[in-house]
Amino acid sequence: MSSKTKKMLLLLLVLALLILAYVVLTRPWEQAPNEEQPAEPETETYTVLQVTPETLIAYSYTFDGTEYAYRLTEDATRWLWEGDETLPLDNGEITAMISMVTNVTSTVRYDGVAESALSDYGLADGCVRMTFTFEDGVTQAVRFGKTNVFNGLTYFCREDEPAVVYMVQPYIASVFELTPQQIVQQDELPTFAETQLHALRVTLGERSVLCDYDYPEGEEADAESVRVMTAYEGEGADGQVLEEAIAASIVDTLVGLSFGSAATFDPAAWEQYGVGETPRGELQVFYTYTHKVENSETGATTSTELQTMYRLYLGEWTDDGRVWARLSDCSGVYAVDLSAVLALVGE
Repeated sequence: MSSKTKKMLLLLLVLALLILAYVVLTRPWEQAPNEEQPAEPETETYTVLQVTPETLIAYSYTFDGTEYAYRLTEDATRWLWEGDETLPLDNGEITAMISMVTNVTSTVRYDGVAESALSDYGLADGCVRMTFTFEDGVTQAVRFGKTNVFNGLTYFCREDEPAVVYMVQPYIASVFELTPQQIVQQDELPTFAETQLHALRVTLGERSVLCDYDYPEGEEADAESVRVMTAYEGEGADGQVLEEAIAASIVDTLVGLSFGSAATFDPAAWEQYGVGETPRGELQVFYTYTHKVENSETGATTSTELQTMYRLYLGEWTDDGRVWARLSDCSGVYAVDLSAVLALVGE
């Protein structure tokens, strides 16, 4: 037998031994037909906090060292922040917050924790604290502490049982990291397309200008007519067709107009912005919107354009050249750029 053949046989033997070792190590041990496998030990789950939204009437939490307290109105239609009850809070945001604590559970529990040791878990002074008050007068107070770097869970305890510390999911407390200003329901201006804009009236002081945005009539009308904006000042006055660039600027302003964050929602502060009971000016915007009705029998949808309008109270100028404004049926005061529109009345 040649040396080359011997080496080949040796390699094949080594390969066979490796295959045999793999089969032995990875093959599951056979079980006797009537022998049961030992059961895996079950992990106990503890319910550490339950909040029933239907019976919740007040709650509070700390964020960045400040406590924010909220209460439900007597008619149970909206939530109020006790620091400023004029803020129109977003019920949807609050519902999302409360949904995080409807049923908080834990699989990690430490009993007999000394009060002096709570700081080790971040559950002493300076911790995140939450309270929930229900219509039967019962209040639940809880604390959230440090987050464990090894398993990513946050330490938690109930204030009526501080000697028992649990570990819960960290996102629960993070949902409450909001100031009241961040959960405000901002007012929204109606939206419409350029083809749905029909007219506007702007009033400032003694001057009032009505602008009609429509197709020309009479001898000037033809198949290729485009819409023009005609301005009327005073009853019975002749209309003046605005230059195309001026009209386009006004249309772009109204179609794209929107609010940012409100400066205030407090009616007591309206006067200082000039949008109180006797506002400095007023803008009325006339437009149409598409109303769709579906036939319950045929499933066919019918669309109709309906006319409507909104009224914007105008106040003082801002430092950056905008104007304070408030929707007539809302409480928020916003800074908006209406320079193209206010140029109609000399502003």
